[in-house]
Amino acid sequence: MAPHHPSQFHYTPATSSHFHPNALFEEDWPSAAQVPSVTPNSTSNSQPDPSRVPTMPSTHFLSLARNPTIGSSTVTSTSTTADGLSGPVSVRRGVDTSTTSAADFDVDAKTGFMPTRSPIVTLPEELGEVWERVLSAAIEGGGLTLGQYVETQAQAEKNARWRKTVDEMPVLSIAPIRHSEVYLRRAHHVLTFILHFYIHSQLPLTGPGPHPPHRIPSCLAIPLTELSKELVMPPILTYADNVLYNWSLSDPTEALSVENVKMVNTFSNTQSERHFYLTSARIELRGVEALELMKSCMDEAFIGDRISLQRIVDYLRRLSTVIDDMAALLMAVRDECDPHEFYTQIRPWFNGWSPGAREWLFEGVDEEDQAKFARLSGPSAGQSSLIHALDIFLG
Repeated sequence: MAPHHPSQFHYTPATSSHFHPNALFEEDWPSAAQVPSVTPNSTSNSQPDPSRVPTMPSTHFLSLARNPTIGSSTVTSTSTTADGLSGPVSVRRGVDTSTTSAADFDVDAKTGFMPTRSPIVTLPEELGEVWERVLSAAIEGGGLTLGQYVETQAQAEKNARWRKTVDEMPVLSIAPIRHSEVYLRRAHHVLTFILHFYIHSQLPLTGPGPHPPHRIPSCLAIPLTELSKELVMPPILTYADNVLYNWSLSDPTEALSVENVKMVNTFSNTQSERHFYLTSARIELRGVEALELMKSCMDEAFIGDRISLQRIVDYLRRLSTVIDDMAALLMAVRDECDPHEFYTQIRPWFNGWSPGAREWLFEGVDEEDQAKFARLSGPSAGQSSLIHALDIFLG
């Protein structure tokens, strides 16, 4: 999501710890000297030598045991998307590590890392009645004011009244949505928005430090921690919450595209914030072709003949055009995102913990989890899987 320096919208490159697509084959595949040559018309009765069969490292994700929660189920309650569509939602839980099919990693041929349907906008039953109501109260009516920029008594009182509604929320169980990734994603979006509103609408402490940590009430901390574990996500605002699961169709009768997407929730209710999210969403959608081109290159590399090499060259040329288009979309962020507005009214809402700042205390959470959560940073466009896919593929 947001850069940490006003120079422009950078991301953190993948490090050498990332899996390299050639590493497996370089280390484990038999060399040419080990493999006997066989002419097309030759025959052999010899059996393959098991010792020469390539094996994957035990740490590779395809060698891991299959997730016991794999399976499909249909949510019986009706969900409604931002486009007004409704109906039962088919969900898939867990990652099937016995396959490398893109769909099994939530990568779609038409939408890439974006979900194929508009994200739902309402949680079911009591979760919706409580969490959705509290989030709406923070956004509507002009929204809240960043604590560091509160200037009037009215602003301070409005922030305090809303924070009290958070403190008074009951501790709700996520059991009704535990087996629905669709609802868990929505719940993570709602609760992390509430979390960041809660932290950053607080008036800053004055006087010499060190200051006590930010207290996150158990009614927010416990369910957020539980559903974050289900999703294998941190209990804090992420790029997925701000962009991937925060959009709807501009025209519900047309398919999702770079031109047909708009953002839903914001902290500041400004066009600058909406356009900032929209820039990332458009880059994700333009990058769908890049994902397909990278896949085609890898497919041709396995064949490795002269025609395949010619095709790879063509794919790489097309990939460079897509990357140029993505760069142009990135630079267009300046068209409707005012830098001063961004860094004073928008960016501070994204902040997680930073060195020297107050830690975040998740009440009701065990010490082991608390130690991991206390110093989490906020969202960044560097969390985009598309950017990392390009980084790994191009080396």
